[in-house]
Amino acid sequence: AGRSRVSRLFPAPYLETNHPDEHRRGEVAEHRNAHRPEGLLRALFDDQVHDSRAWFFYDLGRELGGSYFAERMLFFGERGRRELVLYREDNGQMIAVNPDPRPDANPPVLTEAERIARLQQAVMAPFNAFYAAREEGKDEQS
Repeated sequence: AGRSRVSRLFPAPYLETNHPDEHRRGEVAEHRNAHRPEGLLRALFDDQVHDSRAWFFYDLGRELGGSYFAERMLFFGERGRRELVLYREDNGQMIAVNPDPRPDANPPVLTEAERIARLQQAVMAPFNAFYAAREEGKDEQS
């Protein structure tokens, strides 16, 4: 069933087979179904679905020798999407995070580096507040 669906999405060239054996897929002629529902679905993935490697796409269409789902993360719509924020070198935020997140959205899963950074900030916050208060006291005495 899966092989027949792949063959519908990615048709073989005229007079060729799409799956020569269990482990290989033959050549693909996407132009053969470009205006049919299967080809339009493929175009939806090409043009509208966010791909984790979108910044690295080959500029003349699909990557040479590439495959749709090999080593990629696909994100559909807003659910599970992560807000990206740029920071300056002094940790000042340059672009705001979405101020009105959807109430039904799950909080993003933190990477190990993000989790460690948040823990370090939580540990250092009392010390930073203590030293800041101490410096204010010195300024008032002067």
